[in-house]
Amino acid sequence: MSETTSGKSEEKIYAKAGDRGFSFLFHDYGLAREPKQGHFGTIVGTGGSGKSVLALQLVTDLLNEEDEKENAVDGKEHENEPRPLAFYFTLEASPQELASQVDQFIWGKQRYRGKKDELLFKEDSEGNYAGKGLHIVSIPSPAESLNALILKIRQSIAKQLNGLKRLVAVIIDPIGAVNIRDDLRLDLIN
Repeated sequence: MSETTSGKSEEKIYAKAGDRGFSFLFHDYGLAREPKQGHFGTIVGTGGSGKSVLALQLVTDLLNEEDEKENAVDGKEHENEPRPLAFYFTLEASPQELASQVDQFIWGKQRYRGKKDELLFKEDSEGNYAGKGLHIVSIPSPAESLNALILKIRQSIAKQLNGLKRLVAVIIDPIGAVNIRDDLRLDLIN
């Protein structure tokens, strides 16, 4: 709750990726895709409009869905077994900044905080963060080429193959920080 200049309290409202308000963007409250095929989507907006937070929320919702499917089988959490993973490759914000942003929302606290209210993200030797299936990986910007970016993505995912049951999502934020031809960037978006 926050107080307005008129002295009345006002509740802050945040959109949730699964809310009906997003139904014009997402088919059946999610990104439309065939069960065994991927989906390529682009989130576009001005700086500070919430693109990164929306992407992190979508990834969190996808990871929650995968956990629910896994737990529905026998009702247990399987901490030491391979699990569904998502990767968020950031070319601008630091992984620490993104983990901090996630922790400011109820959906982030619910997934990425432990029983003792500690943030579950762990920092690795390269400054990347990982927790509860989400890996936030920093790539120096601007990436010299699309090939260099793809190589970094493949290497990062390969490091996690032992713990990877299913790849849930790969986010690249922002694709504009990659030195590629403008027409190729448009081809990727379309």
